[in-house]
Formats: sequence, structure tokens, C-alpha cells
Amino acid sequence: MRVIQIFTDGAFKAKTKKGVAGFIVLEDKKVLCESARLYSDLDVRANQQMELQGVINALNWVKGSGVKPSECRVYVYTDSQVIQLAYNNWIARWRENGWRNSKGKLIKNHDRWAELDEIIQKHFPEIYINWVESHTGNKWNTAVDMLCSQTLRQANYENVKVQGSELFKFKSSFKETLES
Repeated sequence: MRVIQIFTDGAFKAKTKKGVAGFIVLEDKKVLCESARLYSDLDVRANQQMELQGVINALNWVKGSGVKPSECRVYVYTDSQVIQLAYNNWIARWRENGWRNSKGKLIKNHDRWAELDEIIQKHFPEIYINWVESHTGNKWNTAVDMLCSQTLRQANYENVKVQGSELFKFKSSFKETLES
């Protein structure tokens, strides 16, 4: 069985109302894909949305890449404890309750949680979502954090205007950082 590792991150800058959702997909320590997608104020209002969107984007990439998720064991690593706790403890109850919390109110980002749940239910029979502490030396968490930070910094520096979301390409040196 193939083993796929995914490291995800998100970043948001309230002042510019721009966010980035990023991911790195690995198999046998080889990078299959690295991506950072820039989102505008039309889509994003908080960092947690970008963290969640990073996981969604990564899983969508895997299922569209030719990799058969049904034949893989997939490990997702996120530095968002909310994502790890929600997936492992709360998402089934939220689904059953129409994406509402115990007080009957819609959960924050219910549309993204429902999208994540649908992707996993339909395509990923063996998936594990794990929390990794940020900024503690995990090289892949550091790499995806750098990818998101550099994308957001460059987008803000160049005053990039986006409608919705777009893939933002830039020159990155994080691979050299990992190889040293």
C-alpha cells in the first residue's frame, strides 16, 4: 500500500485581507507537489479558514493527480489543533446535526468543514489527521510554513490584486533550506 504524507498550513493578514492555503505532498520522502494558493478578502476572514482550506486543497490535489486515494494510507500533518481535534472528535456529530454545534448554531466555516468531510468520505478510506507543533524543527512543517509566509509576503509586497483565489507562483529557496 502506498503511503502519502501531506503537510498543510495557512496564513492570513487581516490588514490586507489576503490569505494563503498551502500544502506539500510527499511519497517516500519525495515531493510530489507543493502549492500555495492566494485568497482575497472575498473568500477569507480568518487564519483558521486558510488552515482548513490547505487540507482541502491538498486532498483535492491528491485525488486529481492520478494517485488512487483508495489504494493509499494518507497522513495529514497540520499545526492547527482545531483541524486535528475536529476531524478526530467532532466532525461526525456536526454532520449528524446539520453542521450545528450543541447550542444549535451553525459552526464556523461549516461550508469548508462539509467540503472536507465529503472529500474524505468519498475518496479517502484510510486517512489520519495529525497535529504537529509549529516552529519546533519539523522540516516539512517549516517548509510549508515558509511557502505560505513567502507567498503572502510577496503578494503584499507586490500589492497583488486577486478575485476569489489564484495559484501564486514565486521563486522559493525553501528546498535548499531542507536539503542542508
